[in-house]
Amino acid sequence: MTSPAKLTSVIEGLKQRLDSFHGEAEISQGVVIPILQELGWPVFDVHVVTPQFKIETRKADYALCHQPRKPSVLLEVKDLGKADVKGEKQLFEYCFHQGVPMAVLTDGRSWSFFFPAGQGSYHERRFARIDLVSDEPRDSAKTLLDYLAVRAVQSGEAHNRAQRDYDAYRRQNEAASKYASVWSKLLSGPESQLLDLFRREVEQVADVSPDRTRAAEFIRAQAPVATKLPSGAKATKGAEKKPAVNEGMPRDMSSRQRLRYRFFEGLLRHAKSRTQRHANISPSKQHYAAAGAGIAGVYFVYVARQHDARTELYINTKDRERNQRIFNALLLQKEAIEGAFDSPLDWQPLEGRRACRIKKTFTTGGYRDEDVWEAIHDELAVAMTRLESALKPHLKGL
Repeated sequence: MTSPAKLTSVIEGLKQRLDSFHGEAEISQGVVIPILQELGWPVFDVHVVTPQFKIETRKADYALCHQPRKPSVLLEVKDLGKADVKGEKQLFEYCFHQGVPMAVLTDGRSWSFFFPAGQGSYHERRFARIDLVSDEPRDSAKTLLDYLAVRAVQSGEAHNRAQRDYDAYRRQNEAASKYASVWSKLLSGPESQLLDLFRREVEQVADVSPDRTRAAEFIRAQAPVATKLPSGAKATKGAEKKPAVNEGMPRDMSSRQRLRYRFFEGLLRHAKSRTQRHANISPSKQHYAAAGAGIAGVYFVYVARQHDARTELYINTKDRERNQRIFNALLLQKEAIEGAFDSPLDWQPLEGRRACRIKKTFTTGGYRDEDVWEAIHDELAVAMTRLESALKPHLKGL
């Protein structure tokens, strides 16, 4: 039986030397084969792990077979950084000809898992993705075991799990496609539901009904897309034309600021399928995008630098001592928080500064690495979802 601990160890070893492999052949032999072997596949039995599997006039790099010549998984290997849309198209063409239930595209570092029988574009049929460098090795090992362990594949368990995960992901995407119309509904009508809810919540904690106009102005500042909020006693009806992509970009930006704007525009759009925390935040020329964490002065933040990016909880109330108290209260729960996050976090009291932070940094790339933006956006959105979930129970009582 495949050992999760041993597979994790193999991944940890590969993580340190992935950059030493160049070209598809080296990645196949140096990365793919050791992982398949650890997953229980008899890599020297060409009837089970078939290299250069012929499909009409083309060849897939590997076919993982339960029965000879009947692939359960097709695996395509690309050079580092080349596991892109072109590679997805090629892989799906193989799957259509062969009727394969699951497909994997990898450049050694990133591994994308697809459900070919699904609906939508190639990318929309991807149900899982790991990065051997930026992800925790044990997380990568678990995903590989779930979908590619020989026993799981040959028993059909991996296929069933892939279909369940794909269906769940598709349903979430369908729900996300309704966000804009529901948001519009909340902000429209003779009385804005969102504004009324906000005023009721404020009244409960402040024991005074807030002024409607001031409350509306506050919400507009938090959610710039909330253009229908009333400036007077009642909301206006009707919808404004939805801005085109980049239409809201300020004209006086430098090239660096424009690049950052586009990075966050894509990130915030992608993140909506994972979490609604930043759904109402608009991109700007800044290197971060912040949304309130439910406590004044405490924020969940995406930060992008030139060649790395991170998610963090940023604690910056006006009171330095209060910031430290919040940080210390969370630090006491470090084990539980990191256990829920399923990975270590970087706890920074930021000596000599008013603010504190708890962060997770990823080195896949930053706002200048446009060729891997999609991967960066996905890992940041996933991490933010996990960070929210891990911290939410502990923030409630602060």
